[in-house]
Amino acid sequence: MADLAELGLRSTRLLAIAPLEPSRDLLLDILSRAHAGILDGAKVTKGANVRVARTHT
Repeated sequence: MADLAELGLRSTRLLAIAPLEPSRDLLLDILSRAHAGILDGAKVTKGANVRVARTHT
């Protein structure tokens, strides 16, 4: 997954529109949670103005 995070950090066009400042740790957290099927609880930088959509099952 570390390789995917590094590749993600090179995607400047997509990172330019990200709702918060991307970092390697943040991308690894997102990838790990996606792989595990966890939909909420991602680490968010203090003070970030981000809305998280929650899915109810």
